[in-house]
Amino acid sequence: MAENTQSSVTEKSNNLGRPKADIEWKKVDELLIAGCSGTEIAGYFGITPGTLYDRCLTDNRKMFSDYSQEKQSKGDSILRAHQYAKALGLTEKGDNTLLIWLGKTRLKQKEHVEEQITSTELNEKFDSLMNIMGKNQDRKIDEINSKAEVKS
Repeated sequence: MAENTQSSVTEKSNNLGRPKADIEWKKVDELLIAGCSGTEIAGYFGITPGTLYDRCLTDNRKMFSDYSQEKQSKGDSILRAHQYAKALGLTEKGDNTLLIWLGKTRLKQKEHVEEQITSTELNEKFDSLMNIMGKNQDRKIDEINSKAEVKS
């Protein structure tokens, strides 16, 4: 009789609280590859980000940050590969404008290389500028002196 009571208590305690959230990890992977954040994915499934992060650790045995980084990196590599294929004319699929925009925003690509100047070049330019300014200053002093001589 004691076993019966114990069994019914266990069954009741399992029914307490919310039901376990159903997380489709294949869909999570797709959303991460597309560049969605954990908060956005949690919203998609109607759960809190904390629940998503906890379940990732339980279900996948990885911290969500590590898990999402793997999947988002895969998305980045897919995007780069598609840009490459498009550039070589291997595919007609995709929108050129969108590929450029995604490259700039997601992959941090730039259209131009910033000019970098070495300290030696900077010093040479500075010395040259100071030289020019000094010569101009000498001319102004000479002009002032000659005007002063004419007045006296």
